[in-house]
Parts: sequence; structure tokens; C-alpha cells
Amino acid sequence: TQVLDFLPPVQDHLKQIRNPAVVRALTELRKVTNALLRKFGKPDEIHIELATELKAPQREREARWKRMRQREKERGQAFERLLKEVGITRPSRADIEKLLLYEECGQHCPYTGKGISFRQLFHSGEVQVEHIIPFSRSLDDSFANKTLAYVDVNARKGQRTPREAFGGSPEWPDMLERVRAFRGDFARHKLHRFQWTT
Repeated sequence: TQVLDFLPPVQDHLKQIRNPAVVRALTELRKVTNALLRKFGKPDEIHIELATELKAPQREREARWKRMRQREKERGQAFERLLKEVGITRPSRADIEKLLLYEECGQHCPYTGKGISFRQLFHSGEVQVEHIIPFSRSLDDSFANKTLAYVDVNARKGQRTPREAFGGSPEWPDMLERVRAFRGDFARHKLHRFQWTT
């Protein structure tokens, strides 16, 4: 990764952005940031708060920051596990996400109930990350919309929600029970997404 002393012009590095209002806003942000860099030097740490967050009560903002710090800690622990237990020498963001999803679902495919090994998850290609509500329909690529699935069951699900694909099947109640057993902050959200209907 290239380390720069100042932020470069927006249009040189973000050519894919076509919205003039967004380009203007980013250009103004660049000017302010570079002025601060010239005056104070490079910061040790940067905190970004959106305007909607600033309106929230202080207790709510503090709880949000606490959750973010906890997630950072979990990602750091996942990175170490990938190095030591899986033997991945340079874990990527995608590898870390896979491991966190693996821990969340209790090392089992929520659709089939079959166990998942490290080899299947990281080396054989038998298991993949899948969007609970298809990305083509939700444009949601967040952790809250992802889980693990064996390739064959993911192919069966296709561009449907879990309820659309499996809602009338005998396996459906067991799938929901497995999702209810998910660990972590996103368990309730994922159960809702599994049951989502259009």
C-alpha cells in the first residue's frame, strides 16, 4: 500500500465516482484534511462520525463505539487464529470474515446442518460465503447479510431468499433453529433475514 503525505485529487484516484455533488464534497474534505496535515502533521488515529451519529444521545454513541472496538478485537483474534491454526501466512479481509462467520454459525452450515472443517472453508472450495438476501436484490454486502453455505445448497438457493428457496420444505424448521443458535451481535438480524419475504 502506498503511503502518501497528502490526499491526492479526488478525480485522479476515484474516477468511478460520477456524481458531481459527491465529487465536490470529497474535494472539500480533501482540502480541509490537507490543510490539517500541513498544520499538525499526520495523526496517530482518525475517528469518523457521521452527522446522523452526532444526533444520537451520548450513551448510544458510546455503545456504538464500544461495539466497534469489540469487533476490531474479534478481527485481530481471527487474524491470529488464521496464522496459527489454519496456516494462512497473510490473512486477507475475506479470510477474516470467513472465520468470523464460521465461529458465528458454530462450524455448521445453517442450511444443511453439516459440519464445516477448516480445510473445506479455506482450501477445498466446498463451502462459500453467501448473501442471505441475494446481493442482486439487496445490494447489501455487509456482514449482517452473510453466512456460510455448502456450494451445492447455495446453488439450489440461487437468487432467492432462504424462505423463498426452502420455506415449504421439511428442512425449513431445522434451518431456523440453527440460525437461532448463531452466536454474536448479528444473530437476531440474520434470523429476521432468513425469514424475510418480499
